[in-house]
Amino acid sequence: MSSLTPSNSSLNILTISEHDDKTNPMIPKPPSLLLTSRTPILKEENVLRIVPRPKLNLPNENDMFDTDIEYSYQCFVPLQKVLQTGPNCGLAALAMASSVGPVQLAIEDLYKEALEKGFTKKGEMFSVENLYLLAESKLSNWFTIRHYGGGLLKHQEMIFNALKAGSIILVPYDADKNNTPCCKRGYSAHWAVLCGLLIKKDGSKFVAARQGKSKYVVSWNFLNLHKSNENLFDLNPDNVGQGDYILPDGGVKEGLSGKFIILKLKDQ
Repeated sequence: MSSLTPSNSSLNILTISEHDDKTNPMIPKPPSLLLTSRTPILKEENVLRIVPRPKLNLPNENDMFDTDIEYSYQCFVPLQKVLQTGPNCGLAALAMASSVGPVQLAIEDLYKEALEKGFTKKGEMFSVENLYLLAESKLSNWFTIRHYGGGLLKHQEMIFNALKAGSIILVPYDADKNNTPCCKRGYSAHWAVLCGLLIKKDGSKFVAARQGKSKYVVSWNFLNLHKSNENLFDLNPDNVGQGDYILPDGGVKEGLSGKFIILKLKDQ
């Protein structure tokens, strides 16, 4: 499968806020609306488009944030879902992120290049830097790509502003049995794609996320994701000695802990 699968090149950001700029005549006043778990938040009649561009393939009615919390602000960039096969969750995350650009990458092509570069054996990506280099080699014509360390909390304002502007963020974390963020020292290291921001009325922040084991968009508490991202220290002992994974110098901690990648379309 070619990595140059055509897709829509224009980004579509869907947002609702109680605090939008009312002085800007180009931005209509959003509807007075509180959304619940019974109200799909991606119904177009309920959403203010702050970037009026040709729409991507939007998730269907059942593909909504898995939460019953009411928010005062929401923004979301639709991504094409890509399901992983085996341990290639990082490659699936990068393939999903690419779908907001003019080409969508295929996992098969990403795996081939990662294998050639010595980044992986079975599709695993235990290095943020290596996934960044892979993204640069495939997407730098259309995206500005940066990787960061020091933890999500340290960079929270940059992350929130990036999500509000429609950027996509790749984040490694520990996945619980339902794939939500947890803290297991990295024993269940996984990759997620952040594609939106949700702010509760009390000011607490949530992020919209996809990951390669589910077709659904979900919302996670930002602080929980930060803690999960920071606690990536070790390879699962059950996998030690198998010789089937590529680990960077310094192991899982050096490769993943406190790190993430931001992809921003160059025409944003």
